[in-house]
Amino acid sequence: MGLDVSKFENWLKDGIGKVSDSPIGTVVESAVGKVYKKIKTIQDPAGVNDVIKRNEFEVSLLILAASVIKADGDVSKFQIDYVKEFLLKNFDNQFIEARMFLLEKILEKKFNLKDVCDQIKKIKSHAVRLQLVKFLFHVADADLEIDTSELKVIRKIASYLGVSEKDYYSLRSIFLKGKGIVPPKEEEENNYTILEVEPTSTVDEIKQSYRRLAKKFHPDRIQHLGEDVIEAAKDKFQQLTEAYDAIMKSRGDN
Repeated sequence: MGLDVSKFENWLKDGIGKVSDSPIGTVVESAVGKVYKKIKTIQDPAGVNDVIKRNEFEVSLLILAASVIKADGDVSKFQIDYVKEFLLKNFDNQFIEARMFLLEKILEKKFNLKDVCDQIKKIKSHAVRLQLVKFLFHVADADLEIDTSELKVIRKIASYLGVSEKDYYSLRSIFLKGKGIVPPKEEEENNYTILEVEPTSTVDEIKQSYRRLAKKFHPDRIQHLGEDVIEAAKDKFQQLTEAYDAIMKSRGDN
């Protein structure tokens, strides 16, 4: 891949931000070597620069996407293209070559996924981590063939990121709904899974869970990220409302 090194350096120095001497920094250094060493000392001491925060999200996203893309042993062009399109829609287009160059190099490396996720868990909010997990489901589906190995990696990442089992299965149910991947019984209970309640839950318990999740997934919690990330949060918010309305209607409680 042809690359304007100066653009790569300009993007990466912000992308690393305050995480250079870290598991994430180690992955990037392993991937791009001398270029990384040249700019690794440039940081954001206060940790409040929105550009750096956004680019840290990009670097984290690329590392986790690489883990899913490699999961089935077949690096899919469709999955790589999905990541590219996602980045083009959400972030500054002038650095797209740098981002894809970094992804290409990360795909060639082995790294400690748990260490990377532990770091992301420390520097990113729960709302952002939920959106990362949802993004990974879309990466897995980009080639229209979700492999069980990819789902296992996403489940592992979610666990490492501190995403609860209920949150994971709520996201999974939304994403896999109607795809024929989950058993019919699970499809029937999908709305309850989305709301993280049981079919035996009372109306009050369902209402309480809906309010809690609606607050957790509200798009306002991730306003500093890209437009498509915010749209994904809106989609989750809408799915919660639709699941809630469907349950209330089935129970005759409108």
